[in-house]
Amino acid sequence: MKIEVVIPAAGNPTGILWSLTQQSRTPDLVSVVSNLKWWQLAAGMTPYHYPIPVRRLGYSSDEYPWGYKDVALRRNVGIWESDADVIIFQDDDQMAPRHMVRNFERLLSEMEIVWGHHRFIDLETEDLLDLVPDRGRS
Repeated sequence: MKIEVVIPAAGNPTGILWSLTQQSRTPDLVSVVSNLKWWQLAAGMTPYHYPIPVRRLGYSSDEYPWGYKDVALRRNVGIWESDADVIIFQDDDQMAPRHMVRNFERLLSEMEIVWGHHRFIDLETEDLLDLVPDRGRS
């Protein structure tokens, strides 16, 4: 099963990218959909220096409005450009738990769609990669 993570980035996605490199089952591809030159903000980490395949997808359109607050279009661009069996959406301000990709792969072998959730966490006191899903405030 080919799994791609699509990040419709409006900001700097280096945190989510780092957490995806720490997965017990890494994604086959990560697509950052953004016209921003985010890799310049990444303290020397370019897409080519991540130990997982990362690509940036830019976009423009005469048919769809784009620019500020166009996250739905960014998600669609990620879908349109993907040839993966499975797409996982993550936002640029999230962190992926260590077994997220592995768990999605397992769950998708049993059902067609999996809906995840997020939690608001105190970053000073929690180890986000190994945190159980019921911690934090929903």
